[in-house]
Amino acid sequence: MPGAHSWRRFPIRLFIALAAALGVLALAVWLAAPEAVRSVLPAPLAGWLPGEEEVEREERAVPVRLARVGTGTARDLFETSGEVVAAEAVAVSAEVAARVERVFVDDGAELVAGQPILRFDTSAQRSALEAAKAAAAEAEAELARQRTLLERDVVAEARVETARAAAERARAEVAAAERRLEDRTVRAPFGGRVGFVDVSPGAVLAPGDPIASLRTVGDLRVRFALPQALAERAADGGEVALRDEGAGEDCGRARILLASPLADPASRTRTLEAMLPASCGFAPGAFLEVAVTVARREGAVFVPQSAVTREGFDAWAWRAEEGGDGLVARRTPLELGVLDGDRFEVRSGLSEADRVIVSGLQKVSDGVPIRPLGDGSGGDGAVSGGDGEGGAASDDTGRPAARRDGEAAGGQGGEAAGGQGGEAAGEDGG
Repeated sequence: MPGAHSWRRFPIRLFIALAAALGVLALAVWLAAPEAVRSVLPAPLAGWLPGEEEVEREERAVPVRLARVGTGTARDLFETSGEVVAAEAVAVSAEVAARVERVFVDDGAELVAGQPILRFDTSAQRSALEAAKAAAAEAEAELARQRTLLERDVVAEARVETARAAAERARAEVAAAERRLEDRTVRAPFGGRVGFVDVSPGAVLAPGDPIASLRTVGDLRVRFALPQALAERAADGGEVALRDEGAGEDCGRARILLASPLADPASRTRTLEAMLPASCGFAPGAFLEVAVTVARREGAVFVPQSAVTREGFDAWAWRAEEGGDGLVARRTPLELGVLDGDRFEVRSGLSEADRVIVSGLQKVSDGVPIRPLGDGSGGDGAVSGGDGEGGAASDDTGRPAARRDGEAAGGQGGEAAGGQGGEAAGEDGG
């Protein structure tokens, strides 16, 4: 019967409730007087319970999140501005004084090599060509007549040679007239895109007057200048990092194609060109930030930016140190190198085996007990040891030196993960 079955389960429920109540009571008694509880328990059980000192230390321990120190490649960068230029660019201008008869292209049109841009008035040249062709036909006819007479022994061979020379001169005149007619048409010297076409049909141009600008569209470069000492090292490195000045977004990396062998005596710089990645999508005339790697350090030590506290020229991090009763925080002065994304290079003060505090810095002081947050096992995250994309040069004080634009160099920094396998919420310790 259902009622009898529920009655038989009542003692089990009562036993579970009593056991839970006794457990809560025992916990309350132990929290109130742990030493008294330890004194009445057998030695094996008492050894499992923490003493008053351990309880007090646990209460005093500051909860923090830790990150392991990582390694990677540090780069010292020199930043400057670069202009996007076309691999080939020319200002198309008039070579003759004439009236424009027809314009074949519109503003911004894409052209292939040899495509006509405009044609000047050709009436005089066409007339000259017709006259030259008529003269050439007459000369050819005279040459044929003289050859016929020579075969009949009516004229000397010298008359035939004279007629042959006249025919050749007439053919040359036809070729010259055709070239003069062709020269009245202005054609694209290479494939590319024109800018604004500055002329209209009927306009009279003089030699040197501008017609349009033409630039290649598929082969763009970034042109920038570097001090002589850095130009040699940059050319050897082969790549530069690009950044959109307006949007503040990375534009990828560009391969250096050439460096001018001559330096500007006024600025003592040399001009370099790098291939612009197609993903950048900039037109000639745009400006980009160019970051040139001038030094590389493999195996450099990095810590999360959130672990570093800075005050004036001093910088330090809170290192987790094994004490007699557990972990304690230890203030560790640092000599900083470059800032790579969200991590700092550490030139001295920490090693790869160290762990640093990245969260909970407000209550930390030198020697205070700390308690790592996470799953209770004291796990911590790690700084990514990947190859950094950039950095700002630092001075001898350990403070990153200001770059030319006054900002720290950006890159791909490692992330500090708090807890075992978790992501740390970084807090600013400064």
